[in-house]
Order: sequence, then structure tokens, then C-alpha cells
Amino acid sequence: MDIKTAIGKLITSRLMKTKQEFRNFEMAIGFLKENDFKSFIPENVCAFDDKTEEFEAMYDLVHLIEKVDNIDDKEYFNHIIKSFKYMIPNAEEWAEILIGRILKYKSGLKLFISTLNHAEKNDQEIVISFVEKLKSDSSYQYKEAADLILKSSSNN
Repeated sequence: MDIKTAIGKLITSRLMKTKQEFRNFEMAIGFLKENDFKSFIPENVCAFDDKTEEFEAMYDLVHLIEKVDNIDDKEYFNHIIKSFKYMIPNAEEWAEILIGRILKYKSGLKLFISTLNHAEKNDQEIVISFVEKLKSDSSYQYKEAADLILKSSSNN
């Protein structure tokens, strides 16, 4: 199996409605854990779906994407920022989860903001809309980090 085949298996089995789809999804996750797929993050996020039957298996994909090399890596943030547009409309909840996890990661936040400020305008707007939604949906959990991103984006 190669990386593109594994990603194809993730995407075609993402709803995990059958045992075979679940096995295919898990097998693809296992393969990707053993290989460098950072440049394929935009393709990987296409495997997220808010209608999935197996949330825990989908969290394996969240952890896999977070594990890519190092979350303090600008290249990682470039790929993830470009990826959110592929999560609309089928995986907006998963996009919020990924962004929320970035907001909680204090040591990588400055690099994320810097990378976001240099991203394409459309990608910035998509991330900002998710950040605004997370901020409005939570009492305080994301407020400080969200405010930093929103302030930075308004200065940009």
C-alpha cells in the first residue's frame, strides 16, 4: 500500500457503517502512522465526516494529524490551515475540534498565528470563522487564544 491508497481507504470508509469499513479505516491509519504524510494533510482531512458511526476511530485520525512531525512546525501549520476548506460542509465539527486543540496548545499558538497571518486570504477567513464560532460557543475555554488570533487577524 502507498500513502495515496491509504488516504483513499480513509476517505471511502470514513462513515464506518460496516465492520469492513472500520477495518479499512483502522488499517489505513496504521499504515499512515508508519509513513511521512505531512504534505498529504489536505487529503487526509477529507476523511473526516460529521456523520461517522465511529467517533473513537475518527479521533485516531485527529491524533495522527496532530502527531505529524512536530506541532511546532510551520510547514505543519501551513498544511493544516490550507486543509480546513476541504472540511466544509461535511466535517465542520471535526474542523472545530482540530482548531480547538490548536487553541489549547499554548506553545504552538504564536507560530500558528504567524502562519495564519501569511496564509491565503480565503484560508484565513475560514479559520477565523471557526475560531469565532468556538469562542462564541464556549464560556471561557478558548477565549484567550481566540482573542489573540482575532486581534492578530484584524491587524493583518
